[in-house]
Amino acid sequence: MKLIDLQKSVQELPRLTDIRQFGRSPEQRAVLEPLLTHLGVKPVRVDDVTNMLGLNRGRVFAIRWDITSGEMGFKQPVMSSLLLFHLWRRRTLLSNVQVLIDAGNVNTSLALTHLAASLDLRAEHILSRHFPEDIRSYMLKHGHDSLTLIEAPPSKTGKEREFYSFLLELMRDVTRRRTHLCLWHAKYSGVATRWMGEAFSESWQVMPDDIVLGLGSGSTLEGYAIPLKQRFNNTPRIVVAEHQHSPLVSGKPVIANLFVNSDKQPQDFKEYRQSPTDAIPHMVLGPHYDEINPLISGDGLAQISAVVRYSDLGWQEISLNCRLADMPIGNSSAANLAVARYLASQGRIVFTFIYEPLRDFYIKQDVVDENEKRREQVLVSQY
Repeated sequence: MKLIDLQKSVQELPRLTDIRQFGRSPEQRAVLEPLLTHLGVKPVRVDDVTNMLGLNRGRVFAIRWDITSGEMGFKQPVMSSLLLFHLWRRRTLLSNVQVLIDAGNVNTSLALTHLAASLDLRAEHILSRHFPEDIRSYMLKHGHDSLTLIEAPPSKTGKEREFYSFLLELMRDVTRRRTHLCLWHAKYSGVATRWMGEAFSESWQVMPDDIVLGLGSGSTLEGYAIPLKQRFNNTPRIVVAEHQHSPLVSGKPVIANLFVNSDKQPQDFKEYRQSPTDAIPHMVLGPHYDEINPLISGDGLAQISAVVRYSDLGWQEISLNCRLADMPIGNSSAANLAVARYLASQGRIVFTFIYEPLRDFYIKQDVVDENEKRREQVLVSQY
């Protein structure tokens, strides 16, 4: 399907004066759901991971975007719905658009590229100058020759604000706006995915005590956590998992510091990469480093109940356990499970999110090289 055909399909939806109502009626879902399926978005899958976490009490349920979205991660459904949202908002047909563009992290880049390729378009991704070469190479490798990375120049703003501001500057150009469609995920991802979270929440029957998430663009908070909380009369707590070196959420109680009294030592997880560069405080990619996304609504942030802070040792221990259980997951996902395990150990029911699979650059390069040698030896021995 071409972009113009997709737009014509979306324009079957009625015009709404309040864009926050996008997709939230059964009639609109009937149009949007088949289009998402056409774009490769699979139904939400939830697994009970209680036993894998070694819990004797409590329960942990997790959305498995690492499975349903594979290498692209959780931003695949987010970016797909964002595209439909923007096509619905545009009153004129986008016959001249050749490029999908946005700014963000690895998940955003991979999902943007996949979406562009499925529509015979190119993708341009604005990224931070702090991304090291191997992570850029990873994004380009999975970009299938349709991705262009554009590094934001230095500024006096924070790390995230720096590349979002540069994207805004680029999109001020009238000529570029004719050929580039920006998805603006930092501003609109919650609005564009709210309908998907509500559709899922209506089908979910187990009331959680806690909903655990990492806070980045806000798509998980506004798109899934808040609808799930409202599904059960606002009884569940929304708990944000924060790295100890990026304590950003203020005005909420910190109900646990998981790095206190740990019996684990850094050498126990020496194969894990500690930081992409000296400028980045930790290796958990996704949540913001310097400030909460200022485009998340105040009403959305007000729904957060509490914060649990974790250390590198916390997510690395979970990550290793998951790998041994044949469930390799990314570091922000492991952080969610570390917090979820702690809360569930108190006898609570916890709902959380696994955003993406484990990627090579989370591990030190010499370990990756050694693992590749072992795989090659196994293949040789088979023949």
